[in-house]
Amino acid sequence: MLREALCVCFGSGFGVLITLSAFAQPIHPFELPQPASAPDRLLALIEIPKGSQVKYEIDPVHGGLVVDRFLPDTHRYPAHYGGLPSVMAGDGDLMDVLVITSVPLVPWSLIEVVPVGLARMQDGGESDDKVLAIPIDAFDQQASTVSSLALIDSDTLTAIEQFFMSYKANEGEANPIEWQGFSESDAFRAWWQDRHRQ
Repeated sequence: MLREALCVCFGSGFGVLITLSAFAQPIHPFELPQPASAPDRLLALIEIPKGSQVKYEIDPVHGGLVVDRFLPDTHRYPAHYGGLPSVMAGDGDLMDVLVITSVPLVPWSLIEVVPVGLARMQDGGESDDKVLAIPIDAFDQQASTVSSLALIDSDTLTAIEQFFMSYKANEGEANPIEWQGFSESDAFRAWWQDRHRQ
């Protein structure tokens, strides 16, 4: 499905990614389409690998990978972090996604995932929910049988909660994140349906 989505955007086959002429206008990764099976299967774009102390961002204009900042020594991303191309959240950025895998991924990776829940929070008074997802069944056989928070171990959920409750807190300043807990994937699907009715 990922191959098909890229072929729709770039032409027939991956070879075209390497042989684009100097006159071609490659599509920005933020604009890649979601698969027809969304929201049950989604295309995720990884910006920050699990365990990173560096907050990377893909620039929305030129598409380059930019170092935004270093996190404090005690903070590491608890899962692969990125966005859902072509899916805009209420804050005007791509909808955030946390991809939970047992193997490493690198920034700029595209991977098809199954949503299993939401990490609910507000940042500075605005909704800043993050989709929790696991790789599709081609990578992880669990995805074909259950798509719920039950697939994520409690230690990972605790690490996600603790990370977002503290990573923006500076010495002497209040953390702008208000943690609101986890929801099952139905909450994300309801959000998706509302978004597409507008």
